[in-house]
Amino acid sequence: MMKQFLTLLAAVLVTASTFAQVGIGTNTPDASSILDITSTTGGLLTPRMTAAQRDAIATPSQGLIIFCTDCASGEGELQISLSSVWKNLPVGDVNDPPPLPSSQVASNSNGGTYTFLSHNLGADTSLDPHAPVKGLNGDYYQWGKNAPDADVDNLIGSTWGDQGGTTANGNWTPSSKGPQDPCPAGYRVPSQAEWAAVDANNTAFRTGLPWSAGATEFGNALHYGPDTSTKLLTLPAAGYRNTTNGALNSRGSLGPYWSSTELGVNAYIFDFGSSFISYYGRDRTYGFSVRCIAE
Repeated sequence: MMKQFLTLLAAVLVTASTFAQVGIGTNTPDASSILDITSTTGGLLTPRMTAAQRDAIATPSQGLIIFCTDCASGEGELQISLSSVWKNLPVGDVNDPPPLPSSQVASNSNGGTYTFLSHNLGADTSLDPHAPVKGLNGDYYQWGKNAPDADVDNLIGSTWGDQGGTTANGNWTPSSKGPQDPCPAGYRVPSQAEWAAVDANNTAFRTGLPWSAGATEFGNALHYGPDTSTKLLTLPAAGYRNTTNGALNSRGSLGPYWSSTELGVNAYIFDFGSSFISYYGRDRTYGFSVRCIAE
């Protein structure tokens, strides 16, 4: 009888310990886990099923995870149930770089959105994109080129205009990525129509007023959002580089940004100052800022 009692007591103690924490492949599961799976030779395999089988699950619990074998054109996708809707979990190549920070603004009056990179090309992407400082100004590009001719401080090459190819027609193209587009994968230079839609469907307001021009004027910017306090897209007033020698002009007072839309021998820009926002053509050998939009 005593032996049976001790056996029962041991079983109760083991069961209590098991319900507190469970270790697979380890006798010492981590104290913060309810389940600790330890292995150096295998991974965790989630339930695999087709989309039809997934959809046959009655009232899937919030947070339920499955692998859909015939989703994503047959490649399969890891999915999670959220608010009774199946969502794809982020999946990328193990060697993919971390995603670049981006911003979304209204693209039309029907709820559509544009996704822009949060920073100018050449800017420090570790900085808060909505607090204007020197590191947000970025580089200056001639139209149609895939490399900048100047950074925030100096010319990059030995002479103005010797970087990034040519300014020929078709190097940048609206609604698709041209052969010399400088934006990273998944992004391109926005068209004149896209810049106009941003301005038409969002509220514009400014930081740093009254504005003045100067080589160290880094605190002035145009913001877009749903109102005059929500900053979704911030564009520093980075000025521009002159067509003849790349000299810096109007930093802190103007913010010209290239579009991908040609205008005869020129190209359209999106430009703003302390009291205006406009779109017009400029010689392609000016050096202006570039802000990329998602393809």
